[in-house]
Amino acid sequence: MNAPSANAEGPWLQPYEIINSKYTVHTMLSAGGFGQVYWATENGTGKYLAMKIEKQGNKISLLTEEAIIASKINRSACKKNDRGIRHPIVRLFDYFETPEYKILVMSMCGPNIRELKKATECDRFSPTTTFWIMKKMVDALKILHDFGWIHRDVKPANFCIGLGKEGAHRLYVVDFGLARKYITSTGKLREKRSFSSFRGTLRYASINAHNKKDLSRVDDLWSVYYIGVENIIGKLPWRVANDREKVGIMKQEINLLELDYGSYGVPDCFRILYQHLCGLGFYSDPNYTYLSGMIDEELTKSGYNRRYHNKLDWETHKHVNKILSEKNIEVDQDVFRKMAKWEKDNYGYFCMELGAFTGDNFSTNCKSLCILENN
Repeated sequence: MNAPSANAEGPWLQPYEIINSKYTVHTMLSAGGFGQVYWATENGTGKYLAMKIEKQGNKISLLTEEAIIASKINRSACKKNDRGIRHPIVRLFDYFETPEYKILVMSMCGPNIRELKKATECDRFSPTTTFWIMKKMVDALKILHDFGWIHRDVKPANFCIGLGKEGAHRLYVVDFGLARKYITSTGKLREKRSFSSFRGTLRYASINAHNKKDLSRVDDLWSVYYIGVENIIGKLPWRVANDREKVGIMKQEINLLELDYGSYGVPDCFRILYQHLCGLGFYSDPNYTYLSGMIDEELTKSGYNRRYHNKLDWETHKHVNKILSEKNIEVDQDVFRKMAKWEKDNYGYFCMELGAFTGDNFSTNCKSLCILENN
């Protein structure tokens, strides 16, 4: 008999439960096959946090793997932020284990792009908001790639806006469970493997992923292309298909630039992104600056004024507060303002030694890390 999923069991933690003497749990945000996510606050500061938990006893600890990867990416961000640069990488706040659970604590973000799109009247974004999201995604992935990592699961649910008024114009990349280091310790590109298992989410994965080829930086950007098309027209042609082979064939045969884009027409930046990606291979270095600039031009063409920060779709229709309220998250603008100040005052990222993950079992961590980096 299969073990019940984390979703079927109901919340594992109760409201106002104190965890590790440091955090207060408030409400469950989501649940999946192996774990649950909660809104929590840090005792003393009241800082909003996201707490991912997984029960002890799983043969493969997905949460421990994610914590190791997130810690290494955060460490890279820590080394790169000596100029006070605010990176679009969600911060790892803490990781610890109790007799019952493994717990990963991260900075709290606002709603993800998938939630914000579903909250719109027609399940699509305006051209302006679509281009804003695309530019932020390209810029965020450039930073992640510069750190030496590829995400391998670029999708709307893995990009979140920030909290509060300032956070509405920021985008953060989250969930590094499938991320892979593509640069060796000596700074060289890893050799391309002849075969790789499917990685990513069916709707947004690149054709290379469907063909079980080794993934690289270009594959993250193919996902951005699919997301951009979906955001502006509402849905992709393979939205209801769930067969991996069938979806792969559809991606090869359907020209997304020939779809109906309404009165706006086919965006020039879509054509440019598509042509650029078609010319890239496994070892290619995408021209992020060029792509970001082309999207920026499209953004201006659509009416966006950078100086006055035109309101994005979720600001115009107040979707954020509605989504947070539905999750029973208190909309406290005072706390959001304090969090924005904390971010300005402290750009540091939480860095842990690998031995901290499972106490004294450092050798297991090293073995786990080797497995992760070669997947």
